[in-house]
Amino acid sequence: MSIFVPGMRCPLCEKTMCAEDDVVSFAPIIENCEDELFFANDATFHRKCLEKHPLFQLLEKRNNIYMSIARLPFKKRCECVFCHKVVTHPDDYEPLGFFTYDPVSPLYALNYRGYHRTCLQPGIFPKEIIVALKAIQDTKEIAPGKIADLLARTTASKAEEAK
Repeated sequence: MSIFVPGMRCPLCEKTMCAEDDVVSFAPIIENCEDELFFANDATFHRKCLEKHPLFQLLEKRNNIYMSIARLPFKKRCECVFCHKVVTHPDDYEPLGFFTYDPVSPLYALNYRGYHRTCLQPGIFPKEIIVALKAIQDTKEIAPGKIADLLARTTASKAEEAK
């Protein structure tokens, strides 16, 4: 979460925030600086200012998706999406970040999850995940290059498929 220090300025109204103010803080959950919600990445606001913002409901939806994972017990929150074992060493953990708001999408279960770096191998994703990743490759909510990198690392080359 963003660190709140009394005396900070609200990024929306630019007035000082005090200890007794009702403030809202966000974790660094918006990866792409081109995302319209990037203004809230790792930031703190007066609640009344944020609730007036035209993107408040969308931001709240994104934060709820993140918090649904963040509130899980450690063993579930840090479970590798591929091998389903807990990632215990931080150097071996690779976060996936945000993919979609659509709970019906096969990518929804990957939102804000992670994996062991060694588990990301060609052929690891089912075909429906590959298709869904390709469909959202150029959306502004996704960090540039993230999906291309995932596809490159998980899609077997023609030479590998022939083996």
